[in-house]
Amino acid sequence: MNFIIKKNKLKVGVIIKKTIVSIILFIVTITIVTFYSFALNKECTELINQSNTLENLVLSNSWDKAYKQSNKLLKDWQNDDNKISMVINHSEIENIHVELWKFTQYIKMKNKDEALASIHVIKYSLKHIINNEKVNIRNIL
Repeated sequence: MNFIIKKNKLKVGVIIKKTIVSIILFIVTITIVTFYSFALNKECTELINQSNTLENLVLSNSWDKAYKQSNKLLKDWQNDDNKISMVINHSEIENIHVELWKFTQYIKMKNKDEALASIHVIKYSLKHIINNEKVNIRNIL
């Protein structure tokens, strides 16, 4: 009888330890996902703000400033895309990358219509990334 009680206590102790470890791992995972979501949101929002500035420069025909700013946006994207690529679909990243290269050339050639269309695609893609990575029930399930 004593042996059965000790054996049951041992099983309960193992189950409790496994449960505690599982809960800790779950909390750590949720914390990392939340932190990464906020960081990704911040990076994309900064890139969107730069895109808005670029759009205004194109609308005002400030081509030299727009070209310098577009190169800065491209460099910032290249610095950030390693972090972003950990969780984002690579085709989305590649689409933004290609569109940024096209955009710099539209600015260089002073092609207002194509530059505006391109910057809108970039902004839409960045907003799409933000919406897809929000922590909510729809994205979890």
